Amino acid sequence: MLKRLFVDNWSLKLLALALSTALWLAVTGDEVIIDKGIDAPLEFIHAPAGAGIESRDGRTVAVYLRGPSTLMREISVRDVSVLVDAGSLRYGDNTVALTFRDVRHPYGVEVVQILPDQIRVDLQRRVDP
Repeated sequence: MLKRLFVDNWSLKLLALALSTALWLAVTGDEVIIDKGIDAPLEFIHAPAGAGIESRDGRTVAVYLRGPSTLMREISVRDVSVLVDAGSLRYGDNTVALTFRDVRHPYGVEVVQILPDQIRVDLQRRVDP
């Protein structure tokens, strides 16, 4: 009786084993984790009305991300930005520390570094003619 359990319909059992193995490998296969650097644009939010903002260090910073290669291949500059809260700035020169929480990035990847990690920002009152 035990022999019949393994011998009967052996071709279907072999096919089921092959399919379940292939499915298992597809779901739990080793995902390669890679790093990628992107020149991310600065986005100033909550700026006071009538204020002009100028970054003394440029309009982008280098953001280094880490994640599965399947996700990292698809990430581009339009998917990543660094949010700077201008509402907390005072008029004149400011130094703003950039943290990982300030980086807008796709789900499933992590921020590993921001360079530079602080920027100089000049907040000016606009004078309308």
